Amino acid sequence: MILKLINSALILVAVFLGIKHGWNMLMAKPEMLDMFGKWNFSKNAVILNGAITLLASSVYVRQARDLPPASFRFPLAKDTLALS
Repeated sequence: MILKLINSALILVAVFLGIKHGWNMLMAKPEMLDMFGKWNFSKNAVILNGAITLLASSVYVRQARDLPPASFRFPLAKDTLALS
C-alpha cells in the first residue's frame, strides 16, 4: 500500500514538472530561451519542444490512470496460442 502512495506521489511530481516546464517553454519565457539558447535552440524550437512536453505529460497521466491493478498477471508465453 505504501508503494502505491509513493508511486502516486512520484507520478504527480513528474506530471507537475512536465506541465510547468512545458508551459514555460510554450510561452517562450526568457529563462527557458536562455537555457535552450546554450544549445542553439531557436525560439520556435523551444515552443515546439514545450508543446511536445505538454502532450507527453498528458499522455503520462492517461497511461498511469489505465495501469492494471497490482494483482494483474500477464500471461506467460506457454499460455499464449501459437500461430502456425
